[in-house]
Parts: sequence; structure tokens; C-alpha cells
Amino acid sequence: MKVSSINGVKIYHCSAGKTLPQWFDKAKTVKSRKESLRKDEAYRRRIELIQDFHYPTAANTLKVSPNGEFLLTCGTYKPQMKMFELSQLAMKFERHMDAQGMRIEFLGEDYRKFVVLRDDRFLEFHAQFGLHHKCRVPKFGRDMKYLRSSCDLLIGGASSEVYRLNLFQGEFVSPLASSLKGVNAIAENPIHGLIAIAGEKGGFECFDPRTAKRVAFMRVPDSLSRLDARAAAEVMEGGPGVSAVEFGGDLSMGIGTDSGHVMLYDLRAPAPIVCRDHRYGLPIKRILFQEQPGKGKKPRMVSVDSKVIKIWNGEDPGKLFTTVESPAPINDVCLYRSSGMVLAACEDHRMHAWYIPQMGPAPKWCHYLDSLTEELEESTKTTMYEDYKFVTRKQLEAWGVQDLIGTDALRAYMHGFFIDVKLYRKIQSVADPYAYERYYQQQLRKKVEESRASRISMKAKLPKVNKNLARAILTQRERKRTRMEENGDAAQAQEEGDEEEIIDQRFKAMFEDENFQIDEESKEYARLYNNRGPTRREQEDDEEDDDSDADLRVAAYDRTMDQGDFDDDEDEASSVTAAEEYGLRETRMMDTPSGYSATHLLDKKATAPEDETALSLEERLKRQAQRKAAANQAEKDAQNYSSVGKFGQYSERRHISKRLVAAKRKIMSR
Repeated sequence: MKVSSINGVKIYHCSAGKTLPQWFDKAKTVKSRKESLRKDEAYRRRIELIQDFHYPTAANTLKVSPNGEFLLTCGTYKPQMKMFELSQLAMKFERHMDAQGMRIEFLGEDYRKFVVLRDDRFLEFHAQFGLHHKCRVPKFGRDMKYLRSSCDLLIGGASSEVYRLNLFQGEFVSPLASSLKGVNAIAENPIHGLIAIAGEKGGFECFDPRTAKRVAFMRVPDSLSRLDARAAAEVMEGGPGVSAVEFGGDLSMGIGTDSGHVMLYDLRAPAPIVCRDHRYGLPIKRILFQEQPGKGKKPRMVSVDSKVIKIWNGEDPGKLFTTVESPAPINDVCLYRSSGMVLAACEDHRMHAWYIPQMGPAPKWCHYLDSLTEELEESTKTTMYEDYKFVTRKQLEAWGVQDLIGTDALRAYMHGFFIDVKLYRKIQSVADPYAYERYYQQQLRKKVEESRASRISMKAKLPKVNKNLARAILTQRERKRTRMEENGDAAQAQEEGDEEEIIDQRFKAMFEDENFQIDEESKEYARLYNNRGPTRREQEDDEEDDDSDADLRVAAYDRTMDQGDFDDDEDEASSVTAAEEYGLRETRMMDTPSGYSATHLLDKKATAPEDETALSLEERLKRQAQRKAAANQAEKDAQNYSSVGKFGQYSERRHISKRLVAAKRKIMSR
């Protein structure tokens, strides 16, 4: 017995494993004691709920008798029926038919009277001894219902009429005339006797059995559009036909469509209370209601398609209670009353049975299931969808594999489907062939970033002042250590890496005092460290300012020269010597770093050396005072008008040199 848990509800599959004949066949092929059935764990833990609970090929339908003591099933091949006595957990009798049975109705409380609707337009009436009578229906039948109040047997099929066979009179009476082209399902309300008929094109009608007249008509897609227009469009697209109908009390009714939608109606309201989708796109084959133990509790609605059995919460109809998945396509389902037993006829040689303890206790004919489930709760339960990947309907449409909906490749769950991981990877490789390449490039970039991070690690704590400068110093130190390691000087690299201080202690104030904060938004910083030239407007402003600065510097130089002791009668040699000395100073000035003014070189006497020993003391003091005054004036001019440090070295070389050459020529002309 396999155990699974879906939505927190434990489900025990009582028909899992091999049948007894299959175990006998295996026992005949055993060649050693190690392969003996005694040591086979699956054989020792087998559970055979009912003996001979199988058919050679498949089972078509099944139903429990009103008294709950017998179970009647029909299957193939060869077409046959089996009656099981549940109290004995064994088959009571087996009968063969000429065609397959589609629907079963008990005419009494037990097995003594029942009728079978075959797929060849015949009805078979069986009694305790065997076949009692056989009659033909005008059209192929799809469903039938026995009305105990009037002894009428209603047969609906490929016709707009619902045939009525009165078993008390033994003849057909006037049919129920409907506006439907075909009748798919018939239901009777057990309280007030209202008859519901559902058929093709989304039609739904209600009849009063006393007058055999229609009392209500409704189109399911139109009524559903009042609740959910999108669901109504899906119903119209998937097939508007109504495939199943059932009453769940005096005022509740469940309807299933060909598109796989399930709706719960209140007979007093024109729109459904709730609508849910099975998400397989398969027709709903059966709708049932399970009474819950206790007073005042609403019954649970059970909807069935060929793949799953969905059980909905009674108090909250829109909430899913649990889902039972069958290993084979489902043909019909019945619930054993007031219990958690679910029986299903499938396209399999075995008929399957599930026990759900949270739905109700085990039936009295298999009460031992309660003790078995308590033992299994202590063991490890299997996990559903362990090797599956969840996908949505939009993803399937994007990949172009929406045709898989309804097949064994997908399992509907919540708002999407579960798909096998292997199939998911194959579909992804075809739909997106470059997905792996993108993943590879992403992982490669990640590895490269990790290697770069390990190459230069910022372990030291950076200061608050001039943080970028400290980071640059630390980065330079790390690169230096890396080069040392590459050159083989590991010891020195280790010493270099062990230093905790980022900077020299002599420049400690530069990273602690906010007055030393470097303004990175200034023009000087941008020109020195961003490696960009000045803009056109900056160049024009520089030229204007440099011209005025150059004029001031030349004026200061001329003032110094005029105040010097060069006389008109000075010989050519002294002039040439002064010119050479001035040219040397001009060269030195052009090589000075940016930020030094030209007047810094003119603070001394820019004249040729002269022997003043021959002069009188008064004359020498006078000349010394003149030189001192000229130097003070030049220094003042330099402080007020110098802008070489502001605009850079390139403007000084371009403009100042012209003025100095003119001054040089003036000296030489003297």
C-alpha cells in the first residue's frame, strides 16, 4: 500500500502492487531461495482489498448498492459484469454480456434487481437468477436515471428527447421534450425530486417529474460570464457542452463542462457561486457529493476527469481539499457513503481503491485499514512531484508545447502544471538553445570577478579625510607586492604586505585634518589627475589673463632694469654678459614647475655684476636702497597679479616667453 500526501492530506492507495495471480506467476519462475516470495518485502506487505477485483483489460463503470453491501462493476474484454459482496471481500457472481456496459442502476436495495445500459442501444434487466429481460432504446444512450417515486427509467442520449420507460406499466411513455441536441447527463434531487438535464452547446434544463414539463432553462457560458468572463471564454473555447451534473442537497448543484471547468450553483441564483478549472482541458466525467460527519456541515464536492479526482472543501467550495491521481485513465468513480473510501474504474486490468482518513473512517467491511494507516504514519511517506518542475500555462504557450496539456507529461497543480525535469530540460534546450551559453558566460564572469577580488584585497581601514588618495596609495603598494612575488622576492613582499600603516607618519595630518581635504571638483585637480586638456572657453580666458599677467611681469622687469646701474655708455661686453645671464635665467624660469611666477626669478638684481669698490659710500647706499625697493615692488606685483599657478604651465610657456624675449632685445639694444 502506497502512501502519498497532497495538500497536507494523506492518501493510501489500497490497490497498488501486483495482483495475486501475478504473484503466483512470479513464484513459478523463482530459481533460488534468495528470490523466494517469503523474502520479498512487497509481497509480505501486500494488501488485497477485494478478491478478483480486476478485469482482463479494463473496467467501464461501477456502483454501490443502496444498502451499501454490494458493489456492481462492468468491464471488458470479454464484456462482463461482476457483483462483489463487500462483507465477504469477494466476488458473488460473474455474468457475461453481448456488449459493454456503460451505466448501472439498482432497482432495489440489493443485488436482486438492477439494469445495465449497453453501448449498442440495449437495456439489460437482471434478477437474482440472471438476465430477466432485454429491450432496445430508439437512440444510443449516454446516461440513465431511475426515479423511485414514479418507477420511471430515464434514458438520455444522442437525441433531444429523454426517453421514459415505466417499469410498473412495462412500456415507454411520453418522453421529456428538451431543446438540447443531445443529453449527456441526468440527475435527480433526492429531496424535492427536481430533474436536471445537461447536454450539448452548454444547455441546462430542469423538469418537474409530476407534469413532465420544463420549468427552467439556462446556458452555462452565459451564466458563468456574470461571475468570471475569462472563465466563460475558456469554456466556449474548450467546448461549451455540459458533461456532468449532480445535486448536493436541496438547493446546491454541481455542473461539469467539456473544457474541464467545475461550477457550484445555488438554484436560487442565476450565476454560479464558484468556478474552478481542472487545467487539463479534459471533459468532466462525474460529479459527486460526499456527506461530512457532523451536523450543519456542507457536503464536499468531488469532480472527476480521466486523469485526476479533485475533492473540494465543503465549507469553502473554492478551496481544494486534495487531489487523487490515478495511474491509468479514469472511466468512472463512486464513493462509499459516510467513509473515506474512493473506488474507481480505470483503463487498467485492476480497479483502484484509495482510502483518505481525513474524509471519513474506513468502511465496516474493511475496518482494519484504520489500524494499518496508524502503523504507516510512523514510517516515511513518499513525496509527490519529487523529480518534477513547476511551469505555468504561459510558459507552455511561449515554448509552443501547449499540446501536452491533458497528456501524461503534465500534472495539473494550482495555477500551473508539474512536468518531468528531463522533459523540461529538453524543451528548454529546443526553445532557448543559447540559455546554456548565457549561463556559462555568467559563471565565467563571476569567476573572473572572484579572482580579481582575491588579487587586490583592501584589508586596511581607510581614513575619513582624503579617502581616495589613501586607497590609491594602498593599491599601489599591493601592486608593488604582487610584482615582488612575481619576481621571486617573496620575503620582501611579505614584509611589504605586513605593514599596517597606509602612509608615512610624517604626513599623518594630511589624512586627519579636514583642512587638508583635496577638492576633487576644482579645475586644478581635474587638469592634473583626469588627463584632459582645457576647454575652448577656458583657453580663451587663459589667453586674456595670461596677456595681462605677462604685461605686469614685463613692467616689473623693466622697472627693475630702469632702477639698475646700466648706463648708456656701458660697453657691449657687459651688455652681452647681462643678456647671456638673463637668457640663462629665462631658461631656468621656463623649466620651473607650475605655480612659480616669473618675478620669483627677478627678485634679485638682474644686471651684470659690477665692481662697486670705486664708488663712494653714499653712492653705494643709494644703489642698495634702489635695488631693495625694486625687489619689494616686483614681489608685490607677483603676489597681486601672478596667475601661472592658477592656469598651468602651458600658458606661461606660450605667452610669457614672448615678453621676456622682447625684454632681452631691449637690453641688447642698449
